[in-house]
Amino acid sequence: MLWSSQALYLRFEAHYRDIYVYPETNQRHEKLFLRDVAEVFLQPDTHPAKHYKEFEVSPNGDWLDLDISRAGGSNLMCDVKTSATISGANHKWVAELSIPMKCLTQKFDRDAEWRLNLFRIEGNEPRRFYSAWRPTKTLRPDFHVPEVFGTLKFSPD
Repeated sequence: MLWSSQALYLRFEAHYRDIYVYPETNQRHEKLFLRDVAEVFLQPDTHPAKHYKEFEVSPNGDWLDLDISRAGGSNLMCDVKTSATISGANHKWVAELSIPMKCLTQKFDRDAEWRLNLFRIEGNEPRRFYSAWRPTKTLRPDFHVPEVFGTLKFSPD
């Protein structure tokens, strides 16, 4: 993860057994979470507690950007940029995501602490696999638990 006052940059590297993606590439795609995906949930402002941003990227560069609140999710329609590569020989995919800061916060403050969690969904049923940096410990896979998000601090180094 890197940052500037203009954008937040994320790079995901993921090993896989099989790739499960939609046939389209490098475009915004609803219901991306139904296929292989890496996700980041960001909460620049912790008030109200159930309000955060969700960004998803797939092995072929598709993405989704959502504003999540108690009322549900709505499309952010940010100028998100993605790139992705799949290495069949190494069974690994890499995706990069550039998110404009103006989609995350009205005024970026590098000294502010944000809340964040990272997620991965892999494969098709019945071998579907879910993982998280900060596990939500729900009975059924549910990443929408901001109470378990970790802390993101912006370092000038």
